[in-house]
Amino acid sequence: MPDAPAPGTPAALPPEYIGSRDYVRRKVLAENKDLEDYKFFEQKILRTPGETQTFQAMLASTERLDRAFSRLTSSGETAYSSEVELERMYQVDYLEQALRWKENPERARVLELAEQIILADNLAPALPIELRRSLAGDKLELYAVLQAVAPERAQRIAERARGTRVERLLAFAGSPPAQ
Repeated sequence: MPDAPAPGTPAALPPEYIGSRDYVRRKVLAENKDLEDYKFFEQKILRTPGETQTFQAMLASTERLDRAFSRLTSSGETAYSSEVELERMYQVDYLEQALRWKENPERARVLELAEQIILADNLAPALPIELRRSLAGDKLELYAVLQAVAPERAQRIAERARGTRVERLLAFAGSPPAQ
């Protein structure tokens, strides 16, 4: 139910209510043209050859990859925000699609960025628990994708995480699936 109001919100309020999921989604996409374009093509079930080419160009765009990396590793957040969380979730979705496209000419770079995002030390205990959970969720999502598309890379990340704050998080995620 994408247009449902946020939990605890009276059902009589219009969908434009600031707490509604649809309002947050529209706000995030309106403030980020890259993500708006990406979500448009990502949600299309049948793409024309031209649309497929445009979508693939998005997935291989070094500028977009840099923005996703920057957004997912920034340490400037000090409070939880549903808008920022959704923006990060969309960035994770973008990286997932870029990783799942096996012919992506930037795939090696995407793998490296995903590894850096997962291993980034941005889960400081001083951060509010909601924000830490949200940031940890980003890492877990990317790690799960790597377990599926590059299990050897996921294993390498787990080994590199030993002795860091991320080690327990990845242990929680489990080991890569057996081949």
